[in-house]
Amino acid sequence: MVADFPQVDQRAAVCHAQWRKKHPSAKESTLQIRTQKTHTAGNIELLRDEILDGRKYRIAPVVGLLEGVHNKEFVSYDEIAVFPEAWSGRPLPINHPSDDNGQPITANSPKVMQSSVVGFLFNVVAREDLRGISGELWIDVDKAASVPGGTEALEKINSGEGLEVSTAYYTFTDNVPGEWMNTKSGKAEAIDGTQT
Repeated sequence: MVADFPQVDQRAAVCHAQWRKKHPSAKESTLQIRTQKTHTAGNIELLRDEILDGRKYRIAPVVGLLEGVHNKEFVSYDEIAVFPEAWSGRPLPINHPSDDNGQPITANSPKVMQSSVVGFLFNVVAREDLRGISGELWIDVDKAASVPGGTEALEKINSGEGLEVSTAYYTFTDNVPGEWMNTKSGKAEAIDGTQT
């Protein structure tokens, strides 16, 4: 697909058109970056060090995304679990990357990689027991020391305090309002749409 459509907006348009064919009765959908906050496990026994390309990485387990209502939109486990391997290798920035107007942008750019990416997300798997995905944060120790906030992030992980992280991803949303019954809380949660 990249050879046929070299620009990311072209590929997004093709994917959107295919989604619209699959969901003809849905209201107009949007393709947007979504962010979901979660936490690293605050258990220092699960931390380890690895060498990758001659660089030392601190590895910490993380739950990247769980089924539920996020940003007033429902995300199902079935959608999360479709292709969890696609999350592996994604960059790990400190703070949310944004453009000059404050709009969220992908961390997959040379500028963001240079200025705020301290590692990567690897070994992502779908976990039915969590109804979400989990994986490992691979944090380049030397790079973290040179990026604002990187040292503090490593200190929190190393102390077992855990770390709040965000998962940013592109999604289609059908914009059909409704509600989702949260089986953990027993409460219905209002939604503005479903991510697909």
